[in-house]
Amino acid sequence: MPVVLQPALASIRASQSQTEADRSWDLTQTLQIANLLLESGQKASSLALLQQVLPEIQALRATQFPATPVQLLSQAATLYASLGEVSQAKALLATAQAQAQTLAPATGRPTALAQVARSYAAMGQVQTARALASQIKVQAYCSASAASTCAAVCQSGRER
Repeated sequence: MPVVLQPALASIRASQSQTEADRSWDLTQTLQIANLLLESGQKASSLALLQQVLPEIQALRATQFPATPVQLLSQAATLYASLGEVSQAKALLATAQAQAQTLAPATGRPTALAQVARSYAAMGQVQTARALASQIKVQAYCSASAASTCAAVCQSGRER
């Protein structure tokens, strides 16, 4: 592990996050470190860290920001796909999509669905992303920004 990332990860691990927001932030930071490990060529370390943090993400029950678990699952799925673990990535995105569908419109369903669609597009699953994005566009409660973001991402890719 690069020397510069060691203190950051140690700090996160030492943190005794008491609030939902702090715990979510710690999980986000851990995913970012896993991504940096991958980018620096340390695939095994990245995968190990991702496997370590995934149960915490799956156990997160957000009340203040209900879309946060969906966003974290989507980020983890994208990282799994980058690591070549496509079946794990698809399974996580299916879980994220199911969780997003349960959210009330006012608590971030459109944004959560847009995040899942972006992750599908990043994995090269453009048809799935487009189908999800079109679902967002036709929902009466959808924010224009969530639908347009999905549409833009989906238009830029090709199915792999």
